[in-house]
Amino acid sequence: MSRRLKELKTSRGHKTRARIHAFWAPLGQRARRTGRLRLVGVLLAGLMVVAGMGDVYAEQYLSQLPSVKGLDAATFTGDTFVYDRGGVLLADLGDNGNHRQYLTLKQISPYLINSIMTTEDNGFMRHRGFIGPEFRSALEQNLQRGYFRLGA
Repeated sequence: MSRRLKELKTSRGHKTRARIHAFWAPLGQRARRTGRLRLVGVLLAGLMVVAGMGDVYAEQYLSQLPSVKGLDAATFTGDTFVYDRGGVLLADLGDNGNHRQYLTLKQISPYLINSIMTTEDNGFMRHRGFIGPEFRSALEQNLQRGYFRLGA
């Protein structure tokens, strides 16, 4: 018997017997329960460490990005150019950016919204643009090719 099991006593204060390891023995159940609780505690502590490391990494990554303060869609100027697949300019829409009209979502036709949603896959409203298994396969294919072409 291990040293820890020798120190265990029954509810009436008697020393334990060889039946401590039996699945039905109360002391055996207590020993297994405390072992499981320790394992859960260690796993939770490890998860917290990994989450903390992820937070530090994300903070460092986000601090390197340029600031978005002062950006406003109303200040964006420029024309809209329409090209064909060969790269030939077909149209220059706008007058130095003065052609833009800003609309709220309520002002946009529901048919236009549905047509845009139709171009997405059927599950777009459930996964919000990110599909885990397809993302993994796209990443694998992109890494095999050596350049990024696919997304998920």
